[in-house]
Amino acid sequence: GLDANAHHLAWGSTNINDRGESLLSYIVESNLSIVNQGRKPTFKQRRGSWLREEVLDITLASCYVVNKVQRWEVLDDLSASDHNYISFSIESVHIEETYRNPRRTDWGTFKKELRLNLNIQNPKPAQGVEVMASRVQRAIVDSYSEACEETVRKTNKQACWWNKGLETLRRNVRRLYNVCKRTGNWDRYRRSLTEYNKAVRRAKRISWREYCQGVDNVPDCAKLHRVMARNPVNAAETVLRDDGTHAASPEETLQILLSTHFPGSSMTQTSNPNEANEERQVARILAAREDWICANKILKYETVAWAIQSFQPFKAPGVDGIYPALLQQGAELIIPHLLRLFRLSLATGVIPTSWVISRVIFIPKPGRATYDEAKAYRPISLTSFLLKTMEKIVDRHIRVEILGNRPLHPNQHAYQSGKSCETALHRLVGKIEQAIYHKEIALAVFLDIEGAFDNTKTSSMVSKLVSRDTEKTVVRWIENMLSSRRVQASLCGVTKEVKTQRGCPQGGVLSPRLWNLVVDDLLVTLNDQGLYAQGYADDIVVLIRGKYMDTCLELMQRALSIVERWCDVEGLSVNPSKTIMIPFTKKRNREIARVPTLFGSPIKVAREVKYLGIRLDDRLTWNSHLKSVIGRSQTTLAMMRRAIGCTWGLKPKMTHWLYTRVIRPMMIYGSIVWWPKVQQSTSAKSLSRVQRAACLSILGAMKNTPTAAMEALLSIPPLDLFIEGEARMAAYRMQCNGNWNYNQSMKHTRICNILRKDVLEMPPDRMQKISDLEIPYLVNLSDREEWSKGEPHQMANQITWYTDGSKTPRGTGAGVYGARPRLSVSLCLGKLATVFQAEVAALTECVNISIERGYRRKTIYVNTDSKAALMALTARNYTSKMVWDCHKALKILAKTNKVILTWVPGHTGVLGNEGADECAKRGAELSLIGPEPACGVSYNLARTTVLKWVSNEHQKRWDETEGNTQSKRVLKRISNSDTADALEMSRKELRRVVGFLTGHWSFRAHLQKMGIWNEDILCRKCGEADETAEHVIFDCPALGRKRASYLGALRSEDEEGRQESIVQSISRFSKGLGWD
Repeated sequence: GLDANAHHLAWGSTNINDRGESLLSYIVESNLSIVNQGRKPTFKQRRGSWLREEVLDITLASCYVVNKVQRWEVLDDLSASDHNYISFSIESVHIEETYRNPRRTDWGTFKKELRLNLNIQNPKPAQGVEVMASRVQRAIVDSYSEACEETVRKTNKQACWWNKGLETLRRNVRRLYNVCKRTGNWDRYRRSLTEYNKAVRRAKRISWREYCQGVDNVPDCAKLHRVMARNPVNAAETVLRDDGTHAASPEETLQILLSTHFPGSSMTQTSNPNEANEERQVARILAAREDWICANKILKYETVAWAIQSFQPFKAPGVDGIYPALLQQGAELIIPHLLRLFRLSLATGVIPTSWVISRVIFIPKPGRATYDEAKAYRPISLTSFLLKTMEKIVDRHIRVEILGNRPLHPNQHAYQSGKSCETALHRLVGKIEQAIYHKEIALAVFLDIEGAFDNTKTSSMVSKLVSRDTEKTVVRWIENMLSSRRVQASLCGVTKEVKTQRGCPQGGVLSPRLWNLVVDDLLVTLNDQGLYAQGYADDIVVLIRGKYMDTCLELMQRALSIVERWCDVEGLSVNPSKTIMIPFTKKRNREIARVPTLFGSPIKVAREVKYLGIRLDDRLTWNSHLKSVIGRSQTTLAMMRRAIGCTWGLKPKMTHWLYTRVIRPMMIYGSIVWWPKVQQSTSAKSLSRVQRAACLSILGAMKNTPTAAMEALLSIPPLDLFIEGEARMAAYRMQCNGNWNYNQSMKHTRICNILRKDVLEMPPDRMQKISDLEIPYLVNLSDREEWSKGEPHQMANQITWYTDGSKTPRGTGAGVYGARPRLSVSLCLGKLATVFQAEVAALTECVNISIERGYRRKTIYVNTDSKAALMALTARNYTSKMVWDCHKALKILAKTNKVILTWVPGHTGVLGNEGADECAKRGAELSLIGPEPACGVSYNLARTTVLKWVSNEHQKRWDETEGNTQSKRVLKRISNSDTADALEMSRKELRRVVGFLTGHWSFRAHLQKMGIWNEDILCRKCGEADETAEHVIFDCPALGRKRASYLGALRSEDEEGRQESIVQSISRFSKGLGWD
């Protein structure tokens, strides 16, 4: 419906105007129907005795729904507007929607029912893949149905702001409307209507403020942020046909979306995986002995358990409705059946019907101007988690075994351990900076591969697997999975299903790995030709460096010819209109004589491009990127302001979380390459304005409150300092993973010279992630009660060790105490090791002693009071060299012994633990033999070192800032404890405290500066001096007793010796004055 403000007889107007004729022409061309009936006015406007009536409101419907519209009429009910209500009904069958919330599942009942259902279904390999998968799925779904109550989705939600007062006002307005129709005196009605509308707005405002003030935890705050930041674009309802007209029905819309994103697909009859036919005849595929050997090698109990636990519990399920939480909670019961099913599926190459069907959701791509085209949506495939579990295991096999022997090209940065967008940006920008430094040209082309995941041929992916000597059994299984894939999509109650002919599912576990294999040939070919090319998934960049533009253009044309041949072979295409070329140089003469062509079309030459979320301009000035960062952050802050006022809204702690955990990380993304920009004073000031707005939102302070004082109170360092610190940590991460290239000609790598600390140059403990699913030793995180009566009885007469770590001002030590055998060992780890490292070092030393003693067929208990160390050992993914070494030593010991690691409560009088603690303390007092560090530098220590540098620089800048005399007298040191206390206050209280700390409050002298107070500015308490914050807090003789009672914290220089923080003292003092 629309308020057309156009006249035409077709919809019941009294005449026809030009606007009405134009609108009618559009309605006819768009194949729409007018639903209006009769000539009853939809618009009435009264001015005294003058009355204007007309039909201006039109209801339109597509040909698909027009016959279902019934009882269209204009109502006489009061609408509180000059437009009348229009009522109609749509013929439909009301279906009560029900659902189950997996978070409310009774897991005890689920496990009980699952055990029973698995016994009833009795899935066995002899039944075949199809039947076995169907019975396992049915057992899980039936158990879930019994353990989780079905709920009816509510659709009659009432407005939370409506109240009895509004109901009374509305009845009064309607009564006066009927009275005024008889009397003709509309003044009372208009006044009553105005009062009612104001009351509605007031009720909505109060309700919103109460809701915002009630948000007091991070999950609720994150939910509020998602709601406010949500893209208003809904799911695809209609898209354009090839001729530019809109689809007329949901069926046609689905057909266009499916044909666009799944080219070559064919329509099939919609399947229901929950009603799998066990009688379905499946071609018997006899598995060879080699197939079973391969299946048994890849699929083990540990790998299935790891894959199941790797998923988030409540991720959206596929069409079978099985959540990961169901598999995780019933793992002990399900895994043996899944292991047999997976091995059978891999050995035979048969994919169950319920696995090949995926539910597709079309998600709007962010940042699009319009969403009329099918390509403005991204298809996300939701497949069965039973299939995803097996995919994860196969993917790990390819990553570890296949690519471990024949790795991908090092210039591929996506889906690679130790690599990320940061490493891709570092390599690309580094080469561009080198070219600019040497006064060369860096000619770059950014390629846009159309529908990379959707259009890749199955034969291409299979051939790449074969070329890397992947087992035939694995190749066959992947080929069958891809070739038998079917896709279901729903829209407005209509469901369609297609069988795909090519591509891999977006959202599939194996899809990124398969695409990397396909695109790897392109990267290898380009780099082998002496050109430079790098990729991040389907984002490919080709870079040519040289002194002369003509030479660079010739080489670039050669590179594009290679791209064309690769596309022809793989059946893919590159969109020339979206492919961008940029000559990066500071030379004035950048004329391009002949633009390179791609598939016969010249590519676009630009001066700026957005690559992996970072805007690169042709001179690497970073002006456009900084402008974009500031613009996005200001937009998000403006959105956040809707939930914040000076004295109402989100609590300061929640607002602080939104800025430091949502907005600021968004701003510093990719800072490793663009941090030099923030060293410019203009850039630092621009960033400071953004942070100032954030600080005002957190504190609710007066608009003229100094930025530096607010940053000091909140312990938020200036953004330019914070960005430099984050850039240095990014460089450190890449150093640890071996991906950092330092060169003086690469401007952004000089961050290591600016933030130079010995700790950051020492050998790190962090390493590139290594996965190992085999844990042959047991880990027991026992309860305190088990140790309440001393050492558990099962350890009697067994080899029993206790380990501990300790850190003192003199150093760090590790201790090993043997209860059986009697032995004590103390190790010194120097001053840089952390307590966690000491705990791990003690465990490693204990294991090495056991190995040296040559224990065989023994039960060995190793007890530690560090749960963190035990959890790190069982994480299966290792990023610490010390933890990895300890894990390897434990595996050696566990080959010939039963090794049990047990948690023991520390400092509770357990004799062995106390002995280990004494050994660790002795080790901490020893002198380290050799240079520091005794072990690799902990990543947390490196992080702490950088944060401490940022904090010290912030303190130095605060001390050197001009002005802020009042604030500096109170806030001498930037303190995290003061910040924590401030964030626990209410907005109103914190606003008052900030006013007293900075002097920007309703003090008479300050109000006079603002031009608000024109009377006497003497102190209202003593009348002897001007009323300023400094006078009230420090000097006013009339407030001497209150000052002595409340402001003791200001006299204490020792922060740890204070009984309360400065902000708490100021809060009590200001509240006692009663100057709100």
